[in-house]
Amino acid sequence: MAFQRAQTFLTVLKENPTVAGSKGNLPVTLTSLTIAGTGFDTRDNGNFIVVELSGPGVRDGTPITTVTAVSSTQLTVVIPSPTTTLGLRAQAGGSALFARVISRGVASEVVQIGTVVVSPPQVNGGLTLHVVPASQSTIEIKGDGFNSVASSNTVALFNSAGAPLGISCSSLSYRSGVPMSLLCTLSGAIPGGTTGIKATVTAFGSTSSQGDVVTVVPSPPTVTSSTAALSGATFDIVGNGFDSNRDGVNFVTLSGPGTLGGAFCNTGPAKSPTLFTCQLVGSLVTGGGAVRATIVSFGVPSGASVQVGTA
Repeated sequence: MAFQRAQTFLTVLKENPTVAGSKGNLPVTLTSLTIAGTGFDTRDNGNFIVVELSGPGVRDGTPITTVTAVSSTQLTVVIPSPTTTLGLRAQAGGSALFARVISRGVASEVVQIGTVVVSPPQVNGGLTLHVVPASQSTIEIKGDGFNSVASSNTVALFNSAGAPLGISCSSLSYRSGVPMSLLCTLSGAIPGGTTGIKATVTAFGSTSSQGDVVTVVPSPPTVTSSTAALSGATFDIVGNGFDSNRDGVNFVTLSGPGTLGGAFCNTGPAKSPTLFTCQLVGSLVTGGGAVRATIVSFGVPSGASVQVGTA
């Protein structure tokens, strides 16, 4: 009697690994790097994973890196200490660093994971206030070279003289853009009498110098007089002390024979502390004459209305 043997084939589906791309700054002295993605093999703490680095941001003699920690979506790998033949490499303007992950014998695409740079992060701006309210619970730290993973940045706060402020950031949120910024939720009330706040940011193993993140401007905003002809739906108001913070608000009231009753400017941040572009709501009266304005910035009014143009 003939017997047939039934064979059962088990097909193991292998998830292709992917690497999340990034152009964020990486210091040339970096010795450990976290790579985000999907489909990484967690068996034996990553012993079945190979990470290959390439591109102008890595020296040709750098060996395949060693995985020290792994989850299905994140790898931590060792970067050799920089020498003349090993480690990362930075050129003027930064050097792109690429990676390919081989997991369970399946390779990801080659993806840029960072830009190798020499310079540390920079802090170069934040809030401008006329006073520092006791209720101020957040401050924005603008700059460059921050880690896009907010919790991987460390912020230290100082008063205007450079001494420790006595409070810290209880949490951070990252905002992309130019400049990039960190939104710091303060751990306590800003000490009374504070006339300014400085900060340092530590990212990718490097610390910035102290930079102003809260500047106190004691005087109210001012509006510069102008008789320039106005037409269309936008026009510029020149002066000083306007709120140009990312989330700043300026309230502008229009008056004079050149405006119809109820005309005003949309609120929002100024282009700079000396320039606010009015997005007109309502209409000007063609040939009507003077258009006057007052502006409220940081909760402080500019005072009597000033002519800003002629309709």
